[in-house]
Amino acid sequence: MMPELRLERADDVFNLRADEKTRELDLGAAVWVTEGETPKQVHRRSMSHAASLVSTKLDGYLLWLLGAHTAWQPTTRIVRHRKLWSSLEARGLEVPVGREVGEECVESKEGIRFFAALQLGSGALDSTVAILEAEPACHLVALPHSAEVVVGPLTRAGWNRADFGPSSEVLAAVCRPDGVVLWPLGAFDDRESGCAAFARRRVLEDLLR
Repeated sequence: MMPELRLERADDVFNLRADEKTRELDLGAAVWVTEGETPKQVHRRSMSHAASLVSTKLDGYLLWLLGAHTAWQPTTRIVRHRKLWSSLEARGLEVPVGREVGEECVESKEGIRFFAALQLGSGALDSTVAILEAEPACHLVALPHSAEVVVGPLTRAGWNRADFGPSSEVLAAVCRPDGVVLWPLGAFDDRESGCAAFARRRVLEDLLR
């Protein structure tokens, strides 16, 4: 029998008021965690649970995979040709089927990174979670249908990888129009693992009621 997922409120753990990009949004966080299973198993189970809550409690919300190279890539012809999704497939990862929004290149003196987004259909969660584990700059988010306009500007500008938790740029862009950011918790040697949901407190209350 699989251990039960435990729901906790975790606003203080993630210090959500600290970043200037998100301070005015009144964000909250909830986590679903358990122990006794591998993080990979719990990530899939807990994120499936959270995504199911989004679909049943938040009317008109759609799941999006916001894809990104975590590290700067060399500016070679093959990197530019493969961009993001093909580079993940070359590593043996399955890219889920979905409605794609571009693949955008951001350049700096350190190299290049590609950013992209997919609106996910049913049955895409396992491959999505595998990508989140392989590329920590990727994010799984839920947006109201009317707010999908934020996806294009976000992929064109790109976002930084946070030291812990989701990117503040993604949190600000997604949560400002009442979206939700879902984030896997726990690495291979952690006692507990699961996932977190970040959103404005009023959205979080609707999700958890």
